[in-house]
Amino acid sequence: MADAESIHTEYTCKYNKMPPILLLLILLLHFPTTFSLVPLLQPSVTWSLRMDFTPSSLRTSKGSLSPITTRSFDVVFKPEEGYEPPQGRIVGDGVEGTYLLSEDPEDRKDGLWVWGLFKDPLYPFCLVKLQVEKKEIPGVDDDEFIPPMTVYAKVPHAMEKNEDNVREVKLSPSPLCVRVGEKFNADPIGLAKVEIQEEKEIGKVTFFQPRPS
Repeated sequence: MADAESIHTEYTCKYNKMPPILLLLILLLHFPTTFSLVPLLQPSVTWSLRMDFTPSSLRTSKGSLSPITTRSFDVVFKPEEGYEPPQGRIVGDGVEGTYLLSEDPEDRKDGLWVWGLFKDPLYPFCLVKLQVEKKEIPGVDDDEFIPPMTVYAKVPHAMEKNEDNVREVKLSPSPLCVRVGEKFNADPIGLAKVEIQEEKEIGKVTFFQPRPS
């Protein structure tokens, strides 16, 4: 009977002679979960974030139309433990903000916040608020740039089962908005003011290509 050392030597020689692609296929077949990723709103998953602005919505610090109409970032979701509905921070290089899983804030009907009490809460939206840092514009004066801005999005959110019957997060493209405030008198003589904010659509936001952080 062969001893342990000779068996180890035999298998080492066997796999060392294999073409790398064949060895990779063997590993994928024997350990599929090692190479799979379940998209989740967790720090272990990095998402690509792209903001596509409408041509007239993005202006420079000097008021001219921006030659840049797309901004892209890599971000991670960092949930805050113990909150219901789930919420947390979005962190990336050049952008940061917050998120909140929610029902439709404009149509709450029968108080669907109770969805969070069930085993598989639905939460059809991920409410996002992002602070975007300023962006230098190549080929122009240093004092002209894309100013920092705060944007908002109501991102469609779903939990769906993949081919391995594992639930994963799906985030769909959604309108990208800014909030514009307008002040009104709160009393007849104008001693008190109230500001009402409305959302103005300026483009589209997309979270895509989830991958290991």
